[in-house]
Amino acid sequence: MPLNLLIIDDDPVHNSIVEMVARHSSHQIECHAFLEASDAFCYVLKNNRLNSLPDLILLDLDMPLVSGWGFLELFETIGQNLERPVDVIILTSLIHAEIKEKAARFNCVKGIFSKPFTEAMLEDILNSSFITANRYSKYSSANFFQ
Repeated sequence: MPLNLLIIDDDPVHNSIVEMVARHSSHQIECHAFLEASDAFCYVLKNNRLNSLPDLILLDLDMPLVSGWGFLELFETIGQNLERPVDVIILTSLIHAEIKEKAARFNCVKGIFSKPFTEAMLEDILNSSFITANRYSKYSSANFFQ
């Protein structure tokens, strides 16, 4: 069964890059891209079935209307009601201490990576079982969980 990847980013070029990276990887990956966090949130609510939920969400933080932070706040409120846990990886242009501290407050966030997204990042995330992605990745910011 393919990995179900949800991309949430208001930049259609970035979404296309992630989809291209996923398509060219050695993994079977089905991508669903959303330009607005609110649309992605509705998608998760409507697809709250064991095999329909995304396996992984790649989330941008800086978006209009509902930011990535807003999405995370909403997502955490429904997390216990989902058929299974869904991990979130933050993809952002800038990573600094304040972002790492804030992201660490969300149980679903398993790592933070700097854009642009690459095949090496995808492999790193998938091979790390999500939970340890940030601790061992040369692409992510160090000491995210500490």
